[in-house]
Amino acid sequence: MVYPPFTYAYYRALLEALIHYGYHFVSFGEVDVERNDQVVLRHDVDLSLEAACALAEIEAECDVHSVYHVLLTADVYNPASRRSQALLARIRALGHRIGLHIDPAALPKDPVAMQERLAHLFHYANEILGPLDSYSMHRPVANGEMEYLKPQRLPFPTPPYADDDRYRNHLVYRSDSRREWRHGDLLTELKTLRSYSLHINLHPIWWTEQAVSREEVLKQFLFSQHIAAEQYLCDNLSFYRAAIVAQAGS
Repeated sequence: MVYPPFTYAYYRALLEALIHYGYHFVSFGEVDVERNDQVVLRHDVDLSLEAACALAEIEAECDVHSVYHVLLTADVYNPASRRSQALLARIRALGHRIGLHIDPAALPKDPVAMQERLAHLFHYANEILGPLDSYSMHRPVANGEMEYLKPQRLPFPTPPYADDDRYRNHLVYRSDSRREWRHGDLLTELKTLRSYSLHINLHPIWWTEQAVSREEVLKQFLFSQHIAAEQYLCDNLSFYRAAIVAQAGS
């Protein structure tokens, strides 16, 4: 059976193929450079914790574990909110790990000030997200190497860095960035990658129940943001809630 890319059915097929080929799902801290049968499955949660939780459920059904890298500085979701905390708790309860996704655009340009801000981010992340499995950089192509983000350049201890040379040099990296497989369909490509350990970096927002365009995915996301904002207004402003009720009854 041929599955449309970026659907939940395709994702299940991808996980089942990795299991069939004998891959062991590990965290960054568990990577063994002497082995060629490991896969680090990472998710960069750029836009939606709801989308992340949906993939976490599928992974749990397949009895595999992954790591979800969460932004603290995103404009579109707040990991400290009650709703987000419930989603993060569910992801952890399913056996997955949580890491920190760092957006360099939200950091000061001065190296010293940047390190101070990073120290604060890591401290806050451990409070809001819980123990951190690892961390990564948002939009690495646009932001460049960012030497100051590497553990050896920071004056405080950090969890493993996903973009560290140790992982880049040992693991074959594949990503669904921009909702594209840049090396061709990954499910098909797995047949030729079976002698390599893998680092698969996915973005949960791109994965959906039905096969739709990426433009439609973003349109649906914007609609969900509107609904969430309207619900927030109803919960916190009685006059707005009354207006909505009156409008619905007219």
